[in-house]
Amino acid sequence: MAISFYTCIATLLFLLSITVRSTEIIRATNNDSESLVAEEKALMETGWWNYYSKIGVHHCTWPGVICSAAGSVIKIYLRGHDLNGSITPKIGAPLKLRYLDLSLNSLTDALPFSIGNLIQLVVLDVSYNEIDSITLHIGKLKSLVHLRLSSNVLVGPIPQEIGRLTNLVTLDLSLNMILGPIPSSLGQLKNLSSLYLTSNKIFGPLPPYLSNLSRLEFFSLYQNKINGSIPSAITNLKRLIVLDLGANNLSGQIPSFL
Repeated sequence: MAISFYTCIATLLFLLSITVRSTEIIRATNNDSESLVAEEKALMETGWWNYYSKIGVHHCTWPGVICSAAGSVIKIYLRGHDLNGSITPKIGAPLKLRYLDLSLNSLTDALPFSIGNLIQLVVLDVSYNEIDSITLHIGKLKSLVHLRLSSNVLVGPIPQEIGRLTNLVTLDLSLNMILGPIPSSLGQLKNLSSLYLTSNKIFGPLPPYLSNLSRLEFFSLYQNKINGSIPSAITNLKRLIVLDLGANNLSGQIPSFL
């Protein structure tokens, strides 16, 4: 039986589509391999795993590193590992990182701008270090749920960019030297459950937009320079369990609505 012209054309198109798909799969696989190699190289260049990189051990087996089944770094846990100096910009290389804990070290200077590359990050803990400023690129971390920067030497105002982190549940900026009023952008953090601003130099009145934080359970402004009276907007915080406004410059009577 003779094969029709149209059957030949259909067969050729089918074979062409298979070839194209195969090429795309190979290209994607190559891209994945290249990104994993780049990721490992960046981690080596942090200097935090010098010994293990020198002996040729795979980076997914390094202390404090956890990888996905595909080999991407998804968790770095280096709490209390005697790290010092600045946080290297290379920390922004593991693009699928979801958990980063560098607490209880001696890290200094600012959070690097490259941290804004970690758009899948859910937990960022750099507490108990000597970090002095928060990069404005922090506002790119839209997946962030827990941000802990307590017990550092942060100075200046709270960046307005933190208000873009609308998935935040925990924000801890306690025990720093933050100076300025509570920024209006914090009123956008409607998923916030815990807000710790203890022991800073935050001044001005309690802003009315705090009433937007309807899921807030723990709120501490202990030992700051808050003045004025306690606003009635506090009554909207129906889930509040702990409210600590001690050691401030509040005036007026304790409101009955509390």
